[in-house]
Amino acid sequence: MEQKTYNIKFQGIDLVEKKIYRVNIHDNELFSHEVITQSVADAEKNIVVTFVAVHVRTLNDSPTLVAEIMAGFGFFFENFETVFAKGENDKHIVPLEVENLLKTIAISTMRGIMYSEFRGTQLHKAILPIIVTDSLKPMAGNLLDLKKEENYQVFTVPQE
Repeated sequence: MEQKTYNIKFQGIDLVEKKIYRVNIHDNELFSHEVITQSVADAEKNIVVTFVAVHVRTLNDSPTLVAEIMAGFGFFFENFETVFAKGENDKHIVPLEVENLLKTIAISTMRGIMYSEFRGTQLHKAILPIIVTDSLKPMAGNLLDLKKEENYQVFTVPQE
């Protein structure tokens, strides 16, 4: 089997959304985390942006949404054209192994962002657990469209 080389650099990290809701949280409270990820390729800029959205809920008799946080992680590929082949609709296809690598890096980085953002709040113990990307389930739709359906405000960044 041919070994592939990916020349990847972090292009940037942007905190897209952070909401912490006013809820009484007990000292021994347990939390559940819903993690949603999506990767989008931009061939003109040789980047892939992986979005990670996390919904944090209390894990008790009546689970309550206590926080939402979303960040975008930009990855620059020096060898973009060789890594991402074009599909029949002329869009670049992100190979599964690359997508899993980017999602692993993005989720791990999100863990650090959440620790930093929740520090000093009642959510300081709501640490994102270790997530194996193979355990993520595919879902239909676009992450930003899902946000719009849930009446979230979505910001678009103007092109340079």
